[in-house]
Amino acid sequence: MRRFILDTGIAGLYLDRRRGVFERAAAEVAKGNRVGIAAPILGELAFRAEGSPQRDRNLLRLRQALDAFSLGNTTVVTMDGDLSVVPGLSVENWAEAT
Repeated sequence: MRRFILDTGIAGLYLDRRRGVFERAAAEVAKGNRVGIAAPILGELAFRAEGSPQRDRNLLRLRQALDAFSLGNTTVVTMDGDLSVVPGLSVENWAEAT
């Protein structure tokens, strides 16, 4: 089993079901892998939802998405390349190019 932890940008794409991230996460879960977020990412997403014009809808979607997430030893899924320089850290980008 593999474990993936989503960074803020990728988690936002998951919630918005954009750029193939939701589908990739669903495919990984279907293979028996786990997909999750860390507590700081949850805070960033909640802050973003709280200040949005569609606050209630976005907070509901965030709560629903949390049910699908679990944490563990992970591969970091991000659009940022800066984490790839960390020795021993597995990094992937699931966002499809626009």
